[in-house]
Amino acid sequence: MDITQASTSRGGEKEEVGNRLLAKSPEDLPGRIFRDTLYLRFGPVIFGEELIIDPVATTLKANFSSYKYDALSVNETALRAKIESFSSGGVKVILDAPRRVISVSVNPLKIPDLGYVLEFYRIDGLALSEAPTAISIGQPVTFLREKQAQDSMGLFVPPSHEVTLETKSNKVHGARGIEGHSVPASFLVDFTDSQFVIRLKRLNGAYVSITPNDITEVKIHSYPTGPRLGIAYPVDPIQGNLINPSEAIFFWQYTGEIGTTVQQGFGLVDAGEALAAELELGIPRLLERRRELFQGKVLTEEQFFFDVALVLESDAPCRFRTTTFNISYLYARDSWSNGELKQVLHFNGQQVTSQQISFQLPSAAVVASATLVASESFHGPQAQLENGGPEFFQALIEQDTGSKITNTCWVAQSFTHFEMRSISGIALGLLPITEEAQLQIEIREDFQGYPNGRKLLSETLRLGQPGRRNWSILWFKESIAISTQPHWLLLTTLSGQALWLTQEGTSQICILGKSDQPTIETKLATFRNITTFHRLFVSASKNHRALPQVSLSIGGQIVPPIALQNNAYVYDLTNSLETYFGSHTSELTPMVPLCFSAMASGTVVVYPPHIEYDLR
Repeated sequence: MDITQASTSRGGEKEEVGNRLLAKSPEDLPGRIFRDTLYLRFGPVIFGEELIIDPVATTLKANFSSYKYDALSVNETALRAKIESFSSGGVKVILDAPRRVISVSVNPLKIPDLGYVLEFYRIDGLALSEAPTAISIGQPVTFLREKQAQDSMGLFVPPSHEVTLETKSNKVHGARGIEGHSVPASFLVDFTDSQFVIRLKRLNGAYVSITPNDITEVKIHSYPTGPRLGIAYPVDPIQGNLINPSEAIFFWQYTGEIGTTVQQGFGLVDAGEALAAELELGIPRLLERRRELFQGKVLTEEQFFFDVALVLESDAPCRFRTTTFNISYLYARDSWSNGELKQVLHFNGQQVTSQQISFQLPSAAVVASATLVASESFHGPQAQLENGGPEFFQALIEQDTGSKITNTCWVAQSFTHFEMRSISGIALGLLPITEEAQLQIEIREDFQGYPNGRKLLSETLRLGQPGRRNWSILWFKESIAISTQPHWLLLTTLSGQALWLTQEGTSQICILGKSDQPTIETKLATFRNITTFHRLFVSASKNHRALPQVSLSIGGQIVPPIALQNNAYVYDLTNSLETYFGSHTSELTPMVPLCFSAMASGTVVVYPPHIEYDLR
């Protein structure tokens, strides 16, 4: 997610950060701090996610610069000057604080020619300084006819002969003059104080009395002083996300008056890294508090979002011009929906069983990365399928055809290994037909094309619920050695009936009459180019690192482990989640099923997946 705009009120209309004017003071600190507050909206946070700020993509480039304004007409009333009559024909100017005065304009009616100066006196109570602190000779302006093109300041003479004084910042009406005649309407000065007296004087030394109405402009040049940027967090997320800008934590600041005591270049701001660092500290604390306050509560749509305030401050009025602004973040989730730290799955090892853990994510999620850690603890021999791992069993057996197993015959399947193997178990694709069906399973060596060679194995296996296709597993009491010669796998029932599921293949199945030594004489039928559902488990050697005993899938897509760390397997879910969301776009917050299948007896401890994602 990217935040490139802000609001001037919580939950208000978003706008570009752009150019901001710091001319307002908080009520409790009038004239001491000038602040602008922008609200940044994060969210939605629906499932208690964390937010991960991207310090590389987060940028804040701007500059604090000076602000010129007329203290008589400035919009911010707190900055407006007061002008009072003063003894000896002068006027007293009272500013909100010591400010730098750069010019004063006087009504042209009081100065009919260029022979005038303005004197500026500091004042202590009612007493003036003995001599003026500054003296200014007026800048001439000329009476010109209306609409006459000109670039400099001038007095325009409309057809009615009423003259309008036109400057870059103001207009003065009501003066009459002779076309081409010049008067000193503006007096430049460089004078800093909070109150002072102005007196108008002719060059011959005679003072001219002026009134407050004669002063038409007092131009102030204000510089960023101790400029700073901060973040303020909600005081109480439940009570409307109230934010107190006075509690801002400042992540960027500079000491001094930029443009005077400090060079203007120091007002340049490149604070993206500092902004990201502060949010990386503050956002997790805020989210933790939200989880505590909202626990067990039903949130409104508005409460899925939260605001933090970007606070711009200076000790003097100034401007803040933004060139680049962006806060980039991802959602991160690493907890189960019920808040548990782990899920423990138990497998009985008698058949391939699957268990499912689900969690929710928005369907609009664009997964950047997703990993899951699962720790296995299985009993019995360390064994693997002769080809592949437990993911083989993830595919559902859809066949409903097979060879019926009863207590009156043997169903025999031939098989051949291409190398000597030690076999510790077998998986059979079966469909129990009756309750409490029990199989007798044998493995024999081939002799002249029939299973009448040496008997290598004879064990029994109880089946599960009738009418349900599944992989049933038998772990041998002792491993058996299988050579590269042909062998036979034989099944019969001691009680009940079952169906040994089949599919097309390259081997053959024989149905043999019940006998201790099945031979050609007991053969009832032969089916060629068909094979039963069966897989052998190969014993792992001491130096062999066993593969996972459990298989993970999402929406039927197998997710193989990518690493083994601290005796736990690490799975990368990124691509599987993207595929899953692509097929569930109609759901706002689909349940994501993590399906674990195991063929051995034991437990799997599954820790919450760590998922980082954006929203479309």
